[in-house]
Amino acid sequence: MVRPLTRFSCYLTAVLALLIASTGFAAERNYDTEILKTGKTLFRVNCASCHGTNAEGAPDWQKRTADGKYPPPPLNGSAHAWHHPRTALAQTIQQGTIKLGGSMPPWQDKLDVRQIDAIITWLTSLWPDEPYEIWITQVNQ
Repeated sequence: MVRPLTRFSCYLTAVLALLIASTGFAAERNYDTEILKTGKTLFRVNCASCHGTNAEGAPDWQKRTADGKYPPPPLNGSAHAWHHPRTALAQTIQQGTIKLGGSMPPWQDKLDVRQIDAIITWLTSLWPDEPYEIWITQVNQ
């Protein structure tokens, strides 16, 4: 059961964010090098044609195209991917966004859960410290 945020938990989250910012705390990224290598390869084979070789996204990704859809966003920590928990990122990769009005096809028949997790792990390795710390300490809780 998901509990609604209480005033105290909001306060605690704010204090934690200030402590992280003031102490220079950096969430450890103990990535397995083989998972990173696999994730990078899978991303470049399956995702880079739309999201860019280094997950930089399409040019003008914030502007709708003629069909009213947005181009593929960056996944390198410079856009909004870090606002979503790992489970939501995995679900988006599995199911795509076509049913939601987007253009991304579903990958669940092409990539298994471990492969998708490796891609997400590689993507998070690209994120700058600040969004990564927020993602790991707040978004994925």
